[in-house]
Amino acid sequence: VFTPPISITLATGMAPLDNDESADFSARVSNGLVILPLRSQVIFPAIRGSFELPKKIFEEVCNHLERTGATSIGVVASRRSAKKSQLADLYDVGTLCRLVSNAVPGGDGDQIVSSRVRVVVEGRTRFRVLKYTQVEPLRLASVELLDEGGGAESHDQDVAVRALAQSVREKMAEMLRGKQQDNSKGVGPSRRQFRWPSSPSALAHLVGATLVQLTVEERQRLLEVSTARERLEMALDLLQREIEAKRMSSEINSNIQKSREVELKQMLLQRQIQEVRKDLQRLRSKAHHSPESSTSDQASESSGGGMEEDGEEAEDEVARLAERLSKAKLPEDAGRIAKRDLRRLRSLQPHHPEYTSTHSYLELLASLPWAQNTEDRFDLREAKRMLDEDHKGL
Repeated sequence: VFTPPISITLATGMAPLDNDESADFSARVSNGLVILPLRSQVIFPAIRGSFELPKKIFEEVCNHLERTGATSIGVVASRRSAKKSQLADLYDVGTLCRLVSNAVPGGDGDQIVSSRVRVVVEGRTRFRVLKYTQVEPLRLASVELLDEGGGAESHDQDVAVRALAQSVREKMAEMLRGKQQDNSKGVGPSRRQFRWPSSPSALAHLVGATLVQLTVEERQRLLEVSTARERLEMALDLLQREIEAKRMSSEINSNIQKSREVELKQMLLQRQIQEVRKDLQRLRSKAHHSPESSTSDQASESSGGGMEEDGEEAEDEVARLAERLSKAKLPEDAGRIAKRDLRRLRSLQPHHPEYTSTHSYLELLASLPWAQNTEDRFDLREAKRMLDEDHKGL
């Protein structure tokens, strides 16, 4: 099974085989059509693609074509990703292709790369494998060509097909615009005009070849669809799914970015507030030691001491809680948690949503009788009497 690189282009000007070409094809492959199994790729009619072959296999293919006079090969997808698949792993429906070019990838001296040949093929029409007549050294099979679903004139007369084709073109254009906008952030928008294929089947196959997120199974299902209308319906569904997935991904990324920006702003504001409070404390300390401290204190209080008073009240409350917690004689684990939350409480402003919950939790820790013990009493009658008095019905 041969692993292809991603290389797909639209083969403009390619037409389905006519009756004479079909007859000529049948005569040339009477001994069997060369079948090349592909892994992770499906070649569609009217689409040009490429894949790599071992040089030995490529030479065998060329010798067979020269010996038989054939000009086409068949490519089929494999259900498995293993390097060597059995005949049962290969799909029955494939694409008849014309060899366009070949090249040896890599540079001189690279023995691993130079032992392979990159082949460019052009899809012509679909076929179905009837029977494999040879397995080694090449796979040969007798095949039947499949109808592509009617000619161009019948498609033009079909309103539903034309409407579906227009919808597919609009969805494809929408997706291409989104990609151009993404590319414009780095290299500038592409202004090349894309030429849409005139055949509805080729348009559907173009969708199947260009959507990189599709699985081999999804591409194969599109290839096996028998009518142009069904192909367009499936292609439109795949496009809508792709566009919706991209939209949801963009929304998720945008929400994450906004959340990070909000968290960053909150962190910066908290740091700024802490620095301002430290500056105010230093100023008050200097003012208390100066001869004019009384007049400056009165001026500062009259000119906007509301924020300072709130800060002082919060600091006094934290100090009071710290004193209560130290007197409560908390166990080691509880004391460690209390110290952690006290540090957090000092960094929060009183209006912060977490200030109240953290303050309440520390109040609870300080109020529990950690170091107080009572004498155990195991009198069941006394326990019954107390329960009857305080818990009626128990």
